[in-house]
Amino acid sequence: MKYYLSFLFVICSLIVFSAKQITVEDSLKIEKYKNHINTLQYISRQNYNDEFFLVLATQYVDSIKQIDNKNKYAADIEKSILLTKNTISNNVISKIEFFEFYSGLPQYYGFVDDAIEYAYDDALSKLLNTRYRILGNTPLSEAGITSILIREDCDNETFEIINQTLISNTNHKILQKNDLIKILGFQKSEELLNGFLFEDDVKKIIDQLKLDRLGIFTANNIDIINNKIWLVDTDFKTYEKSQGFLESVFAKGYTVDKRDLPLLLELILVLILAIIFVSLTYGISLIFSNRKNILISTADLNKDFIFSVLNKVKYVALYFLLPIILSFLMIYICSFIIPNADVDVGEINVTVWILSITILMSFLPIIINLFLVNRLDIDGFHTTLGYTFFANSCLYATYFPIFIFYFIKYETYPFIIHIILIFITLLIGNLLGKSYYQYGFVTKNNYKRRQAVTGLVLGIIALIIFNRIIIFELSVQNLLLSFVIIAPISLLNLVLDNYSDRLFEKKSRQSKETQILDKIEYVKSVMSPGESIYKAVANKMSDRLDIMFINAPMGIGKTRSLNEAKVYYFEKNGWKVCYGDCDEIQDETAVSFEPFLQAFKEELGESWNSRSESTDKITKGFINIATDKVGIPLELSDINISSKKTMNEISLEIMEKLTSSNKKVLFIMEDIHWIDPETLTLLKHFIKTVNRNTYLRKNLCIIITVRTNIKGSIRGLNFEELNKELINLDDNTSNEIVLHNLLTVNSFNMVDFVKNLSIENNKFRIASSSMNQINNLFNEYNEQLKSDGGKLTPLYVLKVLESWISDGSLKYTPDGYLLTKSVDLESLPPDEDVDSYYHSIFDSFDPKWRRILESASVIGNKFDADILAQVWGYELLDVLDFLEKAVNKDLLIDVSSQDNFYEFKDKRIVSALKSYFKDASIKDEGEKQIVIEYNKRFLELQSDIIKNPEKYDTEDLLKVIRRMLTLSSIEYYTNMCNKLILDVVCRYLYSKKLGKLDAFANLLEKKSFNELADLVKKLRIIADDVNFSFSQKKKILDDLADEEKRKSKIPLPSGINTDQLSNDLGLLIILNGELMNTNSDSIVTTTVVGFNDDKFHSFIPTLNLFPTKLNGLSLIYFIKELGDINLSVDDEVELIISGGYEEKQKSIEEGQKVMFQHTLNELKNTKFHQLALKEYRLWEIEKASRKLNDSKDKIAEIFNKYKSLINSVKNSNSKFFYDCINSYLNFCHTNYNDGLKSNEVFKLYNDKLKVDGQTNEAWVLTFIKFILSTCRVSKKESNSNFKIKKDFFGYGAVRPGRLYIEQNPEDAEQNFNDAKNFLDKILDSGSVTKASMWFLDAKKLHYNVKKDFKNYKNSQLDYLNKLKKDFGEESMEFNKASINIANDLEWQTEYNPNCPNFFNDCILIWKKSLDYILSERKDIEDIDDEMKQFLGSSFTIGHFELAKRYQKLSNLYIKQNSLKNASKCTLSALDFYNKNFEIEVPNNWDFINDELVPISKDTKELFFEESGDERYIIISYGKCILNYARCLSMQKKYGEAITIIDKASSYCYVFPKIYNLSQLEKGINLILNKSNTGKKLIKDSLLNLEKLNIKFKKSEIELVKKAKKYI
Repeated sequence: MKYYLSFLFVICSLIVFSAKQITVEDSLKIEKYKNHINTLQYISRQNYNDEFFLVLATQYVDSIKQIDNKNKYAADIEKSILLTKNTISNNVISKIEFFEFYSGLPQYYGFVDDAIEYAYDDALSKLLNTRYRILGNTPLSEAGITSILIREDCDNETFEIINQTLISNTNHKILQKNDLIKILGFQKSEELLNGFLFEDDVKKIIDQLKLDRLGIFTANNIDIINNKIWLVDTDFKTYEKSQGFLESVFAKGYTVDKRDLPLLLELILVLILAIIFVSLTYGISLIFSNRKNILISTADLNKDFIFSVLNKVKYVALYFLLPIILSFLMIYICSFIIPNADVDVGEINVTVWILSITILMSFLPIIINLFLVNRLDIDGFHTTLGYTFFANSCLYATYFPIFIFYFIKYETYPFIIHIILIFITLLIGNLLGKSYYQYGFVTKNNYKRRQAVTGLVLGIIALIIFNRIIIFELSVQNLLLSFVIIAPISLLNLVLDNYSDRLFEKKSRQSKETQILDKIEYVKSVMSPGESIYKAVANKMSDRLDIMFINAPMGIGKTRSLNEAKVYYFEKNGWKVCYGDCDEIQDETAVSFEPFLQAFKEELGESWNSRSESTDKITKGFINIATDKVGIPLELSDINISSKKTMNEISLEIMEKLTSSNKKVLFIMEDIHWIDPETLTLLKHFIKTVNRNTYLRKNLCIIITVRTNIKGSIRGLNFEELNKELINLDDNTSNEIVLHNLLTVNSFNMVDFVKNLSIENNKFRIASSSMNQINNLFNEYNEQLKSDGGKLTPLYVLKVLESWISDGSLKYTPDGYLLTKSVDLESLPPDEDVDSYYHSIFDSFDPKWRRILESASVIGNKFDADILAQVWGYELLDVLDFLEKAVNKDLLIDVSSQDNFYEFKDKRIVSALKSYFKDASIKDEGEKQIVIEYNKRFLELQSDIIKNPEKYDTEDLLKVIRRMLTLSSIEYYTNMCNKLILDVVCRYLYSKKLGKLDAFANLLEKKSFNELADLVKKLRIIADDVNFSFSQKKKILDDLADEEKRKSKIPLPSGINTDQLSNDLGLLIILNGELMNTNSDSIVTTTVVGFNDDKFHSFIPTLNLFPTKLNGLSLIYFIKELGDINLSVDDEVELIISGGYEEKQKSIEEGQKVMFQHTLNELKNTKFHQLALKEYRLWEIEKASRKLNDSKDKIAEIFNKYKSLINSVKNSNSKFFYDCINSYLNFCHTNYNDGLKSNEVFKLYNDKLKVDGQTNEAWVLTFIKFILSTCRVSKKESNSNFKIKKDFFGYGAVRPGRLYIEQNPEDAEQNFNDAKNFLDKILDSGSVTKASMWFLDAKKLHYNVKKDFKNYKNSQLDYLNKLKKDFGEESMEFNKASINIANDLEWQTEYNPNCPNFFNDCILIWKKSLDYILSERKDIEDIDDEMKQFLGSSFTIGHFELAKRYQKLSNLYIKQNSLKNASKCTLSALDFYNKNFEIEVPNNWDFINDELVPISKDTKELFFEESGDERYIIISYGKCILNYARCLSMQKKYGEAITIIDKASSYCYVFPKIYNLSQLEKGINLILNKSNTGKKLIKDSLLNLEKLNIKFKKSEIELVKKAKKYI
């Protein structure tokens, strides 16, 4: 038992000590927290159980529980607070977060004075208004008794303030401290005032002052929470002599201290932040609205963006101020109907108040502000974006009071809420602003009106929903909920808008006007399409390409006849008909090659609706710029994919698809007189491409329509110009093109047209009583026109009838249209005045508005009303109001998806405007001025493209250039245009879209910039390796050199400079000409041009400045293609090629690196940046590959870098991909000398180079270059392996292409066939271009590997025939090729065992080369002696060249045993050697008595150059003498032959092979001459030859065999 009790004691002790002990300090804290809780509960009850204070109380309950988890008080209070919350959960005060603010600021907030003063003021106010029963139930303040003020817990300052308040605001006589000291003394007075109230002291005061009663005021600080919330207590009681202390009355006061809240500063700061945030968000939304530039972030753009935001700040500040004030005012007005805080939120009066404040707080301020702002002239306000921005700004401003409430209540700034609110108001503002703008103009477009109403309704619904949500609680959760609700509403509106737009566009396309022209069908009596078109085309089709013309006046029925033939004949008979239309009204934003995209949309995979729809898409990018003139770059391009293809790609793609369709094809190109320069270029290219295709030549017919007698200027070609263009095209093609006149004006029958119209068309029938009069009238007029060389047209007849209907001359009756007055020839208007229907509409407008319409017709089919208003200085609203009237009159179409953009509904309206104003208003000069002013305004809005062209697509630049070309008389625009032109040219060169250079040149030519156009065309020829011949290139370069020579002789006067752009283009021609030059080992080499020739001194300054004029991709082009060309330090003209001079090369590379870094910075965050980075990586790899020094590790590292870079390229059809592959292959050729790596790389990427299995130009060139490539090996390896043929540089040349053909014969065969088929498609047979000649070289190698020597030889001769056609036999190019081919055929015959004897072919070729030199020699001999002396050593070139050729022929004739010819050629060769030595003797030799004699005993000096190379002229001379000995031997003059052989040996005895072979021949001659020494000489020579270990020619082997027979 004893142990049990001990155990129990221990357990109890542990329990007691383990329980948390409440310290004295904790107890004090709990008491403090209880006091705080009671205070907060009291304040909450005083404010309808305001949940804000209950939440604070709950926090202190939690604090108590953390100290004492089982505290009963805390548990009870927690239940009480929870019960209170549940009770008030549906009350207004609980549901609406800032309810107390909506009736004014809560009175318990203290902003200025000490918080305790506010609390005591509140308490005293309540106390003094209390009626005190003891004093007659009067308010305490009015009671006239003597009183004292004592305190329990109050500081001196506050105590004195309370004292003064009682003195000032009551009738009480308040005894002061001095009064009390006189009665009680100092000590007792102090104790009394500090709350020590004793009855004796009170009695003493009453007795001393002879009072019946004394009033006692008490001030007490009950609680202070965090120095923010104060609760105080005041009470009053009386003491009567007879009764003592009587009942007390008391009052509490409280306040929340807001003195440390910088309210004014915060108001200003929040306002500024709100303005900036809204402006910034709007600016960002503009960038997001055009995705192309979302990543652009350059220094210039950052500056523009800052200016944009600052510009918006100005407007936001204007839009903000009034809505903020009005919003506060509306809240105050609504406070008059505010419900009590403790009523249920569902009560009707609460609903009315919420609805009122929801509407008044946002709607009314916006409407009032709109009324005021509308009166101001704010740039860009009256647009969709302007109204949207206004609505967003105003709407955001109306929520500003709620932000202030939030800040005051929670003393924190709701940053996240601020940001989310911006986006929500952006959605609602967009709905309201856009819809209001659409609703604001009267229009017949019901779809647009419906859009506006729908948008307004949805916007109001969204706003009401949002206001209701945030009035209840401003929180992140509620804002996100609002976004989830409002975003779908906004999206729904967008969907509905797009749907309405499509409906409207569809209705616009399908709508039929009231004019006759839209009612009638084809009148068959005019012409039979089946007979005149279908059968004519079918019968004229031949094996040649047929192009047929329809040359007839406007309105005669060209288009309708073709359409009739298309639908009822061609298509019914299985033809494929492709139709493209050149548009008369084509503004500067038109798509490149638009008629082709229209005609071949299926073949090119294009989506095509109509010209206007296409143009809509293209112009949509600059709409925002037109309304927001702050310079933020927006996207202009929405270009059809085919506009980004080269002409070859477009033509071949069309051709492939048409061929595979296996149908006859009719291609119609309408209105060639309106064709644009780009499309004309493509049309000619397409015709040439089709003409090379055997199938399409027979099965495709092209019909081109052109207007006869067209008046005024035209963009395209008249009939004569068209005919000339096609004849010139035919002259330049190998296959004949056949031109036919399909239809002329006489093909259309207009007799009885009205009668036949009435019979054939029930929709338009003329009453029989009027028929004859009208029909005869037009027949008579037709005859009159014929006599004057004219022709009546259906269009004219129908327009006249239409005007008669319009003015009432023709009335509709059940029997048909009836004349109401007589008509005769005099009543018929001239052809140009038949647009009276439209003229009557024009007459209804005020003259100034007619002027606007006329100006719009001058500008183009589509125009910007904003810019037009600026040009004429009219108010935009007035202009828009008029244009809407024009829309209602069916003259214009309001492009509903774009701000302020309109287009003419029909071409005839423009025609009618021109006829209406033919005698007045705007003349030619006026028209030009209108266009100039419009373009100037337009270009102001495109400033970012002009300043930063590198950020934009080429198509965007072209649109700006087209506008600028009309402003060429203004220097500023000329300079800017030159910059853009140079950029476009370099981009086309960079991307190898050289066909587009032609189109660009044609554009410049059409704009009368003929010199620039000529230079661009020449540049295109020079840069194109595929389509143009060497002779064309050479002529351009020679002409340019001659021009420079003329300039040097006749310098420009001082102060006059040549056009810089012309100089820049000339420089590009020269530099690309330098790149075009092939090395001397090539079969064809043009004249070397460039800075190394002293021909182009005037271009030195241009070259120095040239890179500074380029940006972006253009600068990359310069670095890649031209960067290694530079000037010497001495300012002398010099060409530095990479790898030439190490120090100079290092300097060049540093300069290139700086330019690349500049380019990368320019293109940072643009769509071109990734390409620029890859180009830079490729450039770094190429530069690093030059410094490997045969290090295997470094070579492997570069190899892997190439592989990594190529694998990172996603688009295998890009030029960069091909550049990488070619660079990779060149690296392999240079650093892996066995050719295996080159083959590995080519095979790896060959299929990728063929995009989708299709051959293309880039693949063909890559394949050919690979086949012709050589691997570089050391001289040591080359010399040790005699099988390796040496190239020009003296290195052995392993051919990767040869290995590829040997190891992959089937693949090689297929690739060669693919390349041939492609070149056949794009080149005429017999073309002498770099690509065609390279391909012949490649085929030659192919035949060689296959041992197909017949085709090998034929390919060489084909090569020569092509050169003969292009250059002529008397050209240096033909001569050089002849030498190379003759040498090659001879080499193959001598060294290849399987090769047949080509010596006869070689003889024929050498004869042509000899003829060339002889003709050159004749020219030289005609030179006078003085000139010969001036030429000096160069004059001897004719002798030596003739000697070599005669010697070559001599060799061949000897091998063919043709003694006569051999002797003749040998003697001629020796004669020219002698003539050469008479003028110029080799060093260390002398020419005495017709014999070359050594004057030195040093064999090295005699037979070798200082470089170590053999002295060719000495060896050749010795071989020529040896040939003479052979001729003597053939004549059986063996003794003489032996003597001559000894003489020949003296010129080659140091060369073992030549010398020992000559000794074999000497031994044979000795034997034949009956000498016994011959055999020994033969044996010794054979032994010496065997020791050489070299390869012998077939003729040398035959000589050895012959010699062996004699021993």
